[in-house]
Amino acid sequence: MTIGNRIKIVRESVGKNQRDFASSIKISQPALAMFENGQREVKEIHIEQISIKYNINKEWLRTGEGEMKIEDCKDNRYLSNVGKLQRTDDETIMRWVNAIAETDPGILKEIEEFMKKLLETQED
Repeated sequence: MTIGNRIKIVRESVGKNQRDFASSIKISQPALAMFENGQREVKEIHIEQISIKYNINKEWLRTGEGEMKIEDCKDNRYLSNVGKLQRTDDETIMRWVNAIAETDPGILKEIEEFMKKLLETQED
């Protein structure tokens, strides 16, 4: 099985057509079609984008070895989310990330406790 076949398997497993899947990894639909049918080389940046966006094992994508999906453990979830945040152009998200990174950890703990209480109140 080729890397193009594995990309198609990923795309189909997430229920996307070529146009939407291509857009989600920031390439054109014709480029994706060429990846899938082996007419174009898949570069490392594309493997990285698919892996981060869809939690796919890069080694499986490259070679077919191992499991397709990365287990959603705490570290993988964190790294996946950091990757998503790095690619955003949403000003609100960027302000929040900067605020969190630049705030005293003690204050962040207080904010976390406040948010937990707020969410508990809304569940009633």
